[in-house]
Amino acid sequence: MTGADSGRPPPEAFYRVDDPRQAKLLTDEASRACFRPFLARELSAAQAARELGIRLDALLYRVRVFERVGLLRVVRCEPRRGRPIKIYRSSADAYFVPHRLTAHADLEESFYRSFEPTLRQLAAAAARRYRDGWDGYRFYRAADGHAWMEGAPQHDRYPDLDDPGRQISFDFNLEAWLDEAQARELQAELVALLNRYRRYQSPGPGRRYLLAAFLGDLSES
Repeated sequence: MTGADSGRPPPEAFYRVDDPRQAKLLTDEASRACFRPFLARELSAAQAARELGIRLDALLYRVRVFERVGLLRVVRCEPRRGRPIKIYRSSADAYFVPHRLTAHADLEESFYRSFEPTLRQLAAAAARRYRDGWDGYRFYRAADGHAWMEGAPQHDRYPDLDDPGRQISFDFNLEAWLDEAQARELQAELVALLNRYRRYQSPGPGRRYLLAAFLGDLSES
């Protein structure tokens, strides 16, 4: 496989979950975050805790839950003075969770629960960015005829999105009327941008940023 699909397991490689307990853990954001280090990898609980930046005792609780429902297994024990170190690995290398096993009544609720943690992260990051001052909001009609509601961090000036010296933080909502060709062009540009930065998802030097992109047809809303 090449391009955006490079490295993805083939569809037949996914273990189809049929246990509601497993489905609940894999579709819960906090639980899945603790399970992620063990997916298709072998490592100890201490190594996973360091990777996640959480206390070992907090992760060990999760590990016991994952073991109990069959999501995690001990692949070997490494001897040392005292108690051997358990090395864990996910019970399968890839999982498929049928929607019917999730706790969501319908797809709209499912997507809402999926989007909500990301939006909360964005809101928290924006609040930290402006915690030293936020003057209010502007509501006005621009020269192009459009009515705008926008945040005004400083009441006496407009934020300049193109200013290379501004603090690194960006959020913007835009409703645009596009024909199908234009919408597909925009989608391709967003996919290209996301693919460009996929390589930086693993922990490394620098600061941790959140990049989110939403594009949807509101015609039937």
